Amino acid sequence: MQVIRWGGRVYLIEPDEINLFAAAVNFGIEPRTGIINRDYLGRFFLRSRNESKAVTGKPALPERWMSYLHDSPIRATVTKMQFKDQKGIYTVNKGAVDGVKVGMVFIDENETPNYFNFFVVISVEGRSAEVKGMRPFPNYQVGNSLVTKIVKGMR
Repeated sequence: MQVIRWGGRVYLIEPDEINLFAAAVNFGIEPRTGIINRDYLGRFFLRSRNESKAVTGKPALPERWMSYLHDSPIRATVTKMQFKDQKGIYTVNKGAVDGVKVGMVFIDENETPNYFNFFVVISVEGRSAEVKGMRPFPNYQVGNSLVTKIVKGMR
């Protein structure tokens, strides 16, 4: 487990879920107001009695993951849909040149985050990326707009 500090808070996170923690910060799921997180994206253990402690700035992620925290969203449009192993694979029009990385998480810009509507980047080209729905067959189609960060007042 990896210890992550954010202001007065202390989290324990599986090393292979740090990308999901960064997404939870981008989507406003973290910092949470309770010890249990109902908008489940990963297993992030918050130290007991830390839920009311203040956070400032960005969480202290390992350097490799800091670029997964966004000040502004990366906006992408779904350009292609296909299904592999009963899972929706969607191609978007943003890629490595736009800062997209494998493991980043997108959500439809008009959705409220919940476990059923997240898309994880599974491959990246220069100007495109493939994303996979966290759950099979979400209701997305060509032309939908996806973002890596929810900005207050964005909707």
